[in-house]
Amino acid sequence: HISARRSEICLLGHSWGGQLVLELLLGEETGISSAVLCAVISNAPLDEGTYEQRQRDLRNKLDAETRHFYEEEEANRASDGSIASLIYGKLIGVRETEIFGEMNGWAALDR
Repeated sequence: HISARRSEICLLGHSWGGQLVLELLLGEETGISSAVLCAVISNAPLDEGTYEQRQRDLRNKLDAETRHFYEEEEANRASDGSIASLIYGKLIGVRETEIFGEMNGWAALDR
């Protein structure tokens, strides 16, 4: 819950953080006076069909070396033990191409 005077809160949301800002803006919070969103997916449902297929299609267009780089990076991030990777894993899952976490089915466009 945000408790402050309305004119005191401006939120900045980048990438997945932007989705959290959208949730606050679309919810019942009243203490937010403005928000800046940068590189946010707000109109693509995070479900097993739409999002994952688009990610696979885009990744398949990359050359083999670049695809291998991304696969290694995902594996390293999933196992690095950091708080960020634990949170990301809980919300999204271990890969950006498959949404198995709590944000599966998330979308803001209809709201």
